[in-house]
Amino acid sequence: MQRLSLFLSLISVALVGVVLWQLHRVSTAVDRNSEQMTATIEQLTRDREPQLQRESMQLSESLVESLELNARALAELQRLLNASRSNAPEQVSEPSEFSPVKVILLSESGGPLKGVAVTLQSTDEGIRPVKVEGTSGEDGVALTRDLPYGNYRMNVRGPSGWSHSSKFNVEIGVPEICIVTAPDPYLVGTVRIKSNMSEDTFGGLVFGTLTQDAGSGYTVARTPEPEEEQGGFRGFPVLGEGVTTAAVRFEISVERQIRQSDGSKASWYWRPDGPRLLHTLMVTADGTFLRLHDTNVERARPENRETYFGGLNGSDEKVGYLLANTEELPESSVDVEVAVGEVTVAIDGIYGLANDELSDLLKPNADDSREVWLPTNLRGSSQWMSRIFDLDDWRREDNIRYLAKQTFVLVPNETHTVSVAAPEE
Repeated sequence: MQRLSLFLSLISVALVGVVLWQLHRVSTAVDRNSEQMTATIEQLTRDREPQLQRESMQLSESLVESLELNARALAELQRLLNASRSNAPEQVSEPSEFSPVKVILLSESGGPLKGVAVTLQSTDEGIRPVKVEGTSGEDGVALTRDLPYGNYRMNVRGPSGWSHSSKFNVEIGVPEICIVTAPDPYLVGTVRIKSNMSEDTFGGLVFGTLTQDAGSGYTVARTPEPEEEQGGFRGFPVLGEGVTTAAVRFEISVERQIRQSDGSKASWYWRPDGPRLLHTLMVTADGTFLRLHDTNVERARPENRETYFGGLNGSDEKVGYLLANTEELPESSVDVEVAVGEVTVAIDGIYGLANDELSDLLKPNADDSREVWLPTNLRGSSQWMSRIFDLDDWRREDNIRYLAKQTFVLVPNETHTVSVAAPEE
């Protein structure tokens, strides 16, 4: 194939040479005819005035024919040059496997957002994993990189706690400028939590989870309902017997749908870092608010089960509990500053504080000064929920995350009050 292309190229060059030679002869003839015509016209003007017009016309026609020949020669030269290019071997450059990618963060008002962390991580299987990270500067640009084509997961997290995750595709040789519009970090409101619970409503509820080893993990048995046989929960502590107080733990989250530059809507979630009262807020049955620190979920099988946990059978059954430091908050209600949007306040657990005897029985390290909190494993549909709480403003959630929740839209500078209380008698 290469020899044929070379042969065609040589023929094309030879034809170009012939055409150029013919063009030179034509141009010489044109010049000679032009000189002859000029001399003839001058002679005819002096001697043969009557024949001037006829001879001039003949010479003009000869000149036109020469010019037409010249034009045809130029056209043929152009055709041969085009043919030479088409027959020459084509040089095709392979597309690069990398494409330029730029990620820019903007606020809802259109201004650049600084300090937003962006991570792009490849999700295609069977290839070398790619992960790039960047943080937006004053201009909002977080990433400017050449990336291999393929599918990625983009995770975005701002310093105010807003986060977003989405799929991201890089095409071969196609530059990608991704403009991400994030919630305004300065729009906040307040959630006020008030409590009016009663210790009496927790009577008979057993605290501590009954777990059983299962492979690399473990299963958790459901906490017995009122008047239900305790079975393996026999000897588990209750309020007044091993448990000094009962408490409810809250979770607060915020979600917003933010319109993007392409017209689509992206889900953003507010989960701030640091000691904010989100997953760490508890209120006891007597109305004391607590903030939890340094928490760890633990399991233990006490050797001495004469007083507590007599229902444990096989060696694979253990008691689950929570170790935590607590900080008592002085207020009778708690104000939590949260981002605006669709706010969810959820009851995500009911706990009992172990007394000293029970704590010493469960702790693996006697020098650990943290408190022992014994959880329950209930569902929103449990009879205990209607015994303990006034659920008029709550929606029960029959899943492993929440027991009940309230959802509302919070606007900037608004204060919304959520109450957790015992049912009215």
